[in-house]
Amino acid sequence: MSLLIVGCGYVGQRVAQAWLATGQPVAALTRGGDATDRLASMGIRPIVGDWLEQHAAWPLEFQPKSVLVAVPHRPDERYGAQTHALGLANVVTRLPKLDRLVYLSTTGVYHQNQGEWVDESSPTEPTRPGPETAVRAECWLRDRLPTGAATTLRLAGIYGPGRVPLLAKLREQIPIPVASGALNLIHVDDIVTAIARLLQTPLQPLPHQAVPSSLYVLSDGQPVERRQFYLDAASIFHTKMPNFVEPDADTARAARSESNKRINPAKILRELQLVLQHPNHVAGLTAIKAWESGSS
Repeated sequence: MSLLIVGCGYVGQRVAQAWLATGQPVAALTRGGDATDRLASMGIRPIVGDWLEQHAAWPLEFQPKSVLVAVPHRPDERYGAQTHALGLANVVTRLPKLDRLVYLSTTGVYHQNQGEWVDESSPTEPTRPGPETAVRAECWLRDRLPTGAATTLRLAGIYGPGRVPLLAKLREQIPIPVASGALNLIHVDDIVTAIARLLQTPLQPLPHQAVPSSLYVLSDGQPVERRQFYLDAASIFHTKMPNFVEPDADTARAARSESNKRINPAKILRELQLVLQHPNHVAGLTAIKAWESGSS
């Protein structure tokens, strides 16, 4: 089954590698430049284009049956909060025979900040431009695509090999700008597994339902106090203990620090019968340390 990835970055490349390992073709939309050669070197077919432009001239060698949209939630100055909704409209218009589309959203859409547990049924009132862009895209999918064709996957903080927040500062003993509050995380390996299962349905129906739900949240379900995360990271990566400072006001990190919620992934774990490879941050960081040791 062919796959098109729109936004083939940290997560998208790992999904592509897993897909290619099964012998199935993968293409990725790119604006060109160095990314074209990099994607081709990985066995991914680069398609030069911009998802914010109408794609009547997309040079597709095959019609993908599945699409993963993993574009960062940064509003384009031309379109503001409608940026991702517009991009999705262009993709769907260009590919009218899609079986499955998975859109990667963010748990940043939740406004709760008193330590509450939130899930798919919780209200969302995003307070930052990126999450607002994601919510508008979610609404577009819900209103425009039939049930079962598309799934929104709201991801908690992504980490994995080569991507541990502020690890360089920790190693260099630079003060770490971290406020208190709950940190919700999900390892990239577990994201890839979840995406693969969502993209494979309904061709391979889930055990207890014909098609997946239109919305899931995904975290490891084990939120950790932000500063405890770095204390544990210091122990695992054998650095000195961190020196914490409050984030500078009016920065993105300060805005994220105002969020203090706890993500409950029970629905996706149950319905997709997911068993997480990295069920908490300690397990995930330990695996990343082992990966570093093996790649050095």
